[in-house]
Amino acid sequence: MYKINVSEVLNFVKDKSYSDIVKQCEENGLCVKYSNDERLKDLFLLANKNDNDNDHENVVKKTLVNYQANGIIFEKDTNKVVAMCQNKLITHNNTSDILQNVEVKRVEYCEDGTMIRLYNYNGIWYTSTTRCIDARKSYWTSTKNFDELFWDVFDKELLSTLDKDYTYVFVLLHKENRIVVRHKINMLVYISRINNETYVEEYTQQFNNVYGIRRPKKIDTNELSNQDEIDITERLYHPFKRGILIKTLNTVTNQSVNYKIDYINYINIKMIRGNVPEIRMRYLELLNDPERLQIFEQHYNEYKFMFRIIKGEVLKLIKSIYRLYVDSHIKHITKVDDTHIYYKTLRQLHAQYKIKNVPISFDEVQKKIYTMDKKIIKKLLIWQELNQKTFNKSTLTENTLTENTLTENTLTENTLTENTLTENTLTENT
Repeated sequence: MYKINVSEVLNFVKDKSYSDIVKQCEENGLCVKYSNDERLKDLFLLANKNDNDNDHENVVKKTLVNYQANGIIFEKDTNKVVAMCQNKLITHNNTSDILQNVEVKRVEYCEDGTMIRLYNYNGIWYTSTTRCIDARKSYWTSTKNFDELFWDVFDKELLSTLDKDYTYVFVLLHKENRIVVRHKINMLVYISRINNETYVEEYTQQFNNVYGIRRPKKIDTNELSNQDEIDITERLYHPFKRGILIKTLNTVTNQSVNYKIDYINYINIKMIRGNVPEIRMRYLELLNDPERLQIFEQHYNEYKFMFRIIKGEVLKLIKSIYRLYVDSHIKHITKVDDTHIYYKTLRQLHAQYKIKNVPISFDEVQKKIYTMDKKIIKKLLIWQELNQKTFNKSTLTENTLTENTLTENTLTENTLTENTLTENTLTENT
């Protein structure tokens, strides 16, 4: 067991009011999260503001407080730690450098999942993510929130065996929560438990022989000895993991520092997947990048029927806009007013023609659609918002599956066959 270093984040909140903390977070690259739930309204969470930013030029230079404020939850009035967190994993691409300069205590495979923490507040157990006090408010690709996905696996009867003074850390692997790796079995990987008062992290197994909960897969440290960088990453490659974790120890402070080395293939696929929860929306984003779109389709082939339908609907959209442009701006047999859903697009196309003096062809319309913001394309396709609260895929029938209700949870190879839903069942006006 080792003590987690949270000294900087504790100093950051020390003797400050909640309002003062909020004001100072911006300049420190931190975000403050709170909950509207009556039972959790007296809590706040601190996280690194730039975790999901892709614009590297705007990323605030990370300090110790950024690494330590990795989802830690405090009580507003007392600034007491309610739910501890691990320090942010340090992303590294030089395994040899790590091995030569620190004392390695443990090496294990890094899972491709979502970090979920189980903590107790006022006698009730709650789940949180790195950026949400209440995991019930956090979603990814599933119509279920992370709290629901967690309890899909965790047996609530186990709660009576847990110590309320600890935060329990898990990685959720769920069939409905795919990032890059496609999980076929719902599972919780138990990482550790952390004392909320002493900040000591314990790695001993707390869930022996419990179905659905396992420990991380360990790698023998001897496997890393005397190997060059390429040999290490290639030889320890695992198709169902995101990379490798190297847990090290500062022998002077008795505090651990954890390094993460992602596989190159994982990094590439994750970049293509993007930070867009809905698969269908990411597909629209990639329309103008055919090479990456092809890789996207191949890697997420469980959605192949959805992709086929989206292709058909986008093609119909392009054809419809092109025909209407010809009828309204070339043949002048149709008048389109500002109430028409394609009105702005038609005006933009005609303005483009006037500026460039290039006739508006089918290809020009296609370029226009492909380069549009995904939300505008979604509007033109008349897609509805997904409703996580009321959506129930068991109530859907073949007749209700139109492009307006297109979701990744209903259109996969597990829920549809080629005969039950084809492009021919969808029309432009449905």
